[in-house]
Parts: sequence; C-alpha cells; structure tokens
Amino acid sequence: MAFLDDDIPTLPDGEITAGQVLGGRYRLTGKRAVWGEMALWTAWDDTLSRPVTVYILPPNHPRTDILLGAARQAGTATDPRFLRVLDMQEFGPSEPVSFIVCESLPGVSLRTLLTRGPLPNLDAAWVACELAAALAPLHDLGLTHGVLNPATVLVTTKGAVRITGFLLDAALAGRDRVSAATRERDDVEAVGQILYAALVGAWPDMSRSIPPKTFGLPVAQWQEDRLLPPTALRPGVAPLLDSICLQTLQPVPDRAPLRTAAAIAIALRRVLGTADASSDLASRVAAHGSDFVTAEPADDPAMVDPLLEGAQDTTQVVDGRAKPVTSLAAATKTNPPAEPALAQPSIVAEPTESRDDSPPTKTSKTTRPKFSLPWLKSTSWRHPSPWLWVVPALATVLAVFLIVRSCAISQTEQIKPLTVTAINELDAKADGGDGKDNPDLVPLATDGFVDTCWESEVYTDDYIPFEKPGIGLILDFGQDTSVQTLTVTTDTGKTSLLVMVPGDLSSPLEEPPLKTVKNWQSLVEVSVTESPQTIVLPTDSVSRFFMLYFIELAPVADKAGFVQARVCEVTATG
Repeated sequence: MAFLDDDIPTLPDGEITAGQVLGGRYRLTGKRAVWGEMALWTAWDDTLSRPVTVYILPPNHPRTDILLGAARQAGTATDPRFLRVLDMQEFGPSEPVSFIVCESLPGVSLRTLLTRGPLPNLDAAWVACELAAALAPLHDLGLTHGVLNPATVLVTTKGAVRITGFLLDAALAGRDRVSAATRERDDVEAVGQILYAALVGAWPDMSRSIPPKTFGLPVAQWQEDRLLPPTALRPGVAPLLDSICLQTLQPVPDRAPLRTAAAIAIALRRVLGTADASSDLASRVAAHGSDFVTAEPADDPAMVDPLLEGAQDTTQVVDGRAKPVTSLAAATKTNPPAEPALAQPSIVAEPTESRDDSPPTKTSKTTRPKFSLPWLKSTSWRHPSPWLWVVPALATVLAVFLIVRSCAISQTEQIKPLTVTAINELDAKADGGDGKDNPDLVPLATDGFVDTCWESEVYTDDYIPFEKPGIGLILDFGQDTSVQTLTVTTDTGKTSLLVMVPGDLSSPLEEPPLKTVKNWQSLVEVSVTESPQTIVLPTDSVSRFFMLYFIELAPVADKAGFVQARVCEVTATG
C-alpha cells in the first residue's frame, strides 16, 4: 500500500488465527480485510458478550504510534452516531500484537443501500443531517474523519446512521499528514456528496479524476464545468435539498454557501422539521436479509489501492467530458419500500379542459348517418350481412400481425452475435504484474467450447488488490463496434470484474493499451455469481477493444487461501 513505510522492516501477524484471544477477552472469529500487514478482524467480547471489530497491527509496525494515537483521539467521539473505540493495547510481553477494539453493530453500508438506487427525499435528508450533526462538534475541536464516504457510513438494522472508522481510516490511508483544515473541508464536501448521491444514486466526483472515484456508484453528470443539479436528474427531488447540495458542493454568488457541517445540519433540520426516517431505513436494511455486516465494509475504498478505487466505475469520456453510465446493480435493483414524502406546500391544480368521459350512447335508427356509397345501398341496416363485420376484423388482425412481425424482424436485425477477432491479456508491469498471465491459454476463452478455459495464475487471497489491482482479458472486435451484452461462462465461484474500454477514444486504435490499467476507463462493475452470466453494457458502448478486468478472484478448490480467475467462454452481441 502506498501509505505504508515499506523501507522499515515489520513482523507479520501470521500467527494470529481464528479462536485466538487478545487482551484476555476478545476472541477472534474471522478476518474481514487486510491492508498490507495490518488486518481487520471480527471478534467476540467474552466479558460483555457482544460482537466487536479489532484492528490488528504486527509488532514493530512503522504506523503503530500513529494509529494508537488516532484511537486515543477517537475516544473523544462519544456521540452514539459514531462506532466508538472501546479498547486498545500495544504489543508487549502479554500481547503478541498491537490492537484497537471498536464497537460493532449489525447493518449494511450506505454504499450497499445506494447500489439498489437512490433514496427518497426524507431518507436522504435524514442521513446527511445525522452525519453533519455528528461531525459539527468534533470539527470545533479540530477533529475530522478525513475519508468520509458511503462505505464508511453504516445504517443499522434499526435504521440508525453510524459513522465507522473515525480518525482510524484517515490514519490507515495516510491522511494524518494532511492539515486539519483540509480534512474538515473534505468532511463538509463529503456530506454534500453523500446527500447528492442519496438523492440521485450517482456519485459527484468533484475532483473530476479519470478514472473517477465513485465508490461503486455511477458517476454524476456534468454540464461543462458545473455539476448538474439533482432536480435535473431525478423527478421529485425537493428543491430545498437540491439547493443544499449545490450550495455545499458548488456555491453560486447569489446564494449563501454552506461551508461547515453545522451549517448543513441547520439547513437540513429546517427541511426535516420533526420528521424521522429511521423506520423507513430499517425497512430498507431488512430487505437485504442475510447481507448484514457487523463491522466496517471489508472493501472500504478509503483503505484500498487508489487505482482500484478509481477504476470501480462508471464513465465514458466524450469530447473531453465525463458521460455517466448506469451500473448493472442499479439496472437490477429491487423495488424499495414506499417513499415517505417530506411535507410540501399545497399546490393548486391548473384548470383543465372539460371533457365528457361518459361512454357513447348508441344511435337510434332515425339518427343513424346516411351513407351514399353504392356498395352499401343494397345492404339492409336492420339485418346486415355478417361478412360486413368479418372483413374489417380480419383486416385488423392482419395489420397487427404485420406490425408485430415487422418489429420482431427489426429487433432481430438490431441484436446479433459479434465476432471476437483476437484476444489478449493485461498483466502490466507498471501495475505490479509480470507482463503475462498464462498467455498460451488466453485463446481458449473465445474458442467456442465451454469445456476449454483460460485460467490465471494462482494467487494468495490478498495479492489482489494489494500487490496489483487486477487481471484483464482484452477482446478485439477488429473495428469500432457497438456492444450491447457480454456473456461470460466460467466454472468457479463468485468473481468481480469491470468491463472497460480504452480511456482515449478520440482516434481509432490499432493496438490496445497494455502499459497500465490506468489507460482504461470502466463502463460497469459486476459480480459474476452464475454461469453463464450476461452483462448488459451501457447504451452507446462503442470501441474496438473491450476488457474484462478481474478485481476479485474466486477461491481455488482444495487450496485454502488461494484464488484464481477462470473464463471458459466469452460471447458478445451488438
């Protein structure tokens, strides 16, 4: 990891195992995440019979003093909206490692909730108000979170909003070297970004980085140098919430800017009044069923390699501007609970034209219109011939058939299989690879046979993303091609991948970029949980080269602690 001082020798925590007891009471139950030689474990407090999370630092680690100091300061955050630091001990005669113990509650991260789509006005305002109100008094003391984002916000099973990793995440990410004033501004901006994302389901990357930092959400849309307001992207967003977002993220001269957490909390409280969204949020969390976690998300973007964080989603750069796309998760989201609306002023409906919606009455014989068509003169209106009604009915059926057939033919012509003319792998040395990953097996991924597979080398389960961000398979269609779907067949467990295209599409490419994944941009992120699995790409996904970039590999059967990527077949339609 970039924030570790690799030139100082450290001792690994390899002897730490599940079931081991630290501090005479914290029984380790499972490892959740690893950052270099530091790890986050779930544990059980035998003394108080409750779950906890434990940050473990190996002996002689260069950041021990910094992290323990951050833990001491975090102890001042006694507001229940923070998951508190409960205990800490340093390596010594009685302890094999240094460790920090934090509170743990069941729930899901806000990022997980937002992958299913945006929140109602009330829920979004409530979450942002809780964050701002919790941070404001600590900002007055000069204490900041530093890396606040949707992954560090927990929504509990009771609908309460909790902030995870206060001060600790910043220390892990090396943000302790940044001035307190800068970290406070980052906190305030993060609250505005979270409110924006909760309202529209897209992340406003204010740095306009490429690839963007989106925390697994689609990237928000810009118009030239201005962020599009939430009301322009989602009907029904309350204008007051729209204004609070923009005055936090991009203040305009004729309106008062919101530059502190306290100011945001006051503005949102005026909108909310006495409303409380916790019950609705609890229903949303309950919809995730067994997806509950009892600690910070293990794939917290604040603690992973910045390259991977930026590559997680979701933009195309067209004419120098970022163009948003929709993630597959958003396209398949489940229906949320009914939206509790904020109080709105009464609206007087505009008058509409009067119309008579009553069914038409049958005309009597004396009022029936008279026809002068010659072929009708011989027809008795009292006893009309049956063929007079059969012929128009048959004509109608025939017309409908022709229309449906025409649409079916048109749709068949538009969606057709595509031919992959060549395939290559990306294991760039600049990204930590060795330039190749079983290249002799790569053609097997598009040979038309599902029983022949490309497989990557076997890695330890923490090698990706800490040593390198991922492994890529590059599909070459021979020319710029509009691809609608990619279908991946594999024979492993769950993997996660990004579908990417070259970052510079301003001119035709004869060869794919192979120096680094930084030269690619992500279209969509997806978890492959079935085989075959079809990935729907964003509209207007046009390129000669498309890459499947694996950022999470599947466990290898009968080899605990080892992972691998395997692809038996890839097909495309366009």
